[in-house]
Amino acid sequence: MSKKLTNKEDLDFAYLLELMPPLHDVPGFCWLPELYSLVGHEGLLKLCKYAGGERIQIPTLDQLTDSMDALQWFYDVHISKKRDVTEVPLKVLPMFMKVVNVYNERQQRCSKQYEKK
Repeated sequence: MSKKLTNKEDLDFAYLLELMPPLHDVPGFCWLPELYSLVGHEGLLKLCKYAGGERIQIPTLDQLTDSMDALQWFYDVHISKKRDVTEVPLKVLPMFMKVVNVYNERQQRCSKQYEKK
């Protein structure tokens, strides 16, 4: 059940987040107000519940896009087989090869675990 904050509660919560860096002597908390404005109080509370105390690094949009492109090329070449590896653009090729390597390593690990049974 979603509870919408009143304007006063919203301002109080935002102010609390502004105080977090000096209260806890954690400079990384300075991003909390921006994060709150993006995900709201319920999203921020969920994030704290599931990832509290963890350090995470958010990718740039370019990094996310490059990863998605590499994964799509991997799918097209190795899974659906509707494209050939020679068609992979040079810009995407290094990340594509990383995806291939990760996939192959996981496949080998799974095969070894299956053989043990």
